[in-house]
Amino acid sequence: MNTLAPETGFLFAGICYVAWWYLCGKIITKGLFSIHASEGSLGYVLYKRILAVFFFFLLPLVFIRFTHQNFLDWFSLSNVYETAIVSIAISAPLIIINLINGKQAENLQLYPEIRTEQWDGKLILLSAVSWIAYLFAYEFLFRGCMFFLLLKNYNFTLALAINVIVYSFAHFPKNMRETLAALPFGAILCWACSYTENIWPAIIAHIVLALSNEWIALYAITREKRL
Repeated sequence: MNTLAPETGFLFAGICYVAWWYLCGKIITKGLFSIHASEGSLGYVLYKRILAVFFFFLLPLVFIRFTHQNFLDWFSLSNVYETAIVSIAISAPLIIINLINGKQAENLQLYPEIRTEQWDGKLILLSAVSWIAYLFAYEFLFRGCMFFLLLKNYNFTLALAINVIVYSFAHFPKNMRETLAALPFGAILCWACSYTENIWPAIIAHIVLALSNEWIALYAITREKRL
């Protein structure tokens, strides 16, 4: 069977991201599906992450299968040793960076995303699991559909440039700091995925970044309350 051009997968992934972003905004402004939640509430954050699994993973997966694009190689562990080394090499500095920046006021304004004073073991676990599901889907979209598909028709430099620009722009609603940080981080993740020929380094590094940041932010907030 003939396949559609890889660019169609990239464009469809972009549409999925815009749809997710639009619905996340509507849940706040219009109270869709009878869910009235603030941006920092547990209900909203879980809704946002679960919705991302649908729009970032399930819908693109169906589209890619329907258009007969090969995506199984994105999850290949044929280079398991290289994948492990690269994942550790990227993740370790991220933890150090979070130890330095995670306790700063600017970071604590955004994280943890769930804004509640009643954090316990169950909530920490629930948040971690939802983060993992969200970031798995997120990297499938950005490093799979929006990078590996482009590599089929474009050279590495052009595919990386397009991906990093789109990836950085996706962080613009947060703040300029994350928007700018997404440029080198996105480039490193694209290189790692290209080098290992799978998306696992991006998934692992992003999960390490998110969870270490959340736990360090939680520690900082808890410590401040005790003082």
